[in-house]
Amino acid sequence: MKVYKIELDLDKIQSLACDDSRYKAGDHMHDCTGKSIKKGWEKYMFYIYNPKIKPKDFYNFDGLVFNQKVYDVLGLYLEQYGEFLDIEVENGPTLYMFNTTVICDCIDQDNSVYEMN
Repeated sequence: MKVYKIELDLDKIQSLACDDSRYKAGDHMHDCTGKSIKKGWEKYMFYIYNPKIKPKDFYNFDGLVFNQKVYDVLGLYLEQYGEFLDIEVENGPTLYMFNTTVICDCIDQDNSVYEMN
């Protein structure tokens, strides 16, 4: 079995930011509760915090955020496990945040090794 680890390198990935005073960072943090947040999702206008970094397919934000290319490839597969939330970016691409609504508790706590950086 292959296990993948996602690591965040802020020097190599664009980050989203928001100046809207109604937006509170972390409010939509992807916490894997399995609860839908689509009904209460407000569209805020975001901007690319570090625009000099070459755009990639994924973005730094409160959850799993990706571009249209990733949505086109994974959208049909992922939609059965969650919901997509539109993210508007000023002078930027169409982005989506994926919120998991299906949880499977499959970690063997006794035999798992956790690595914290």
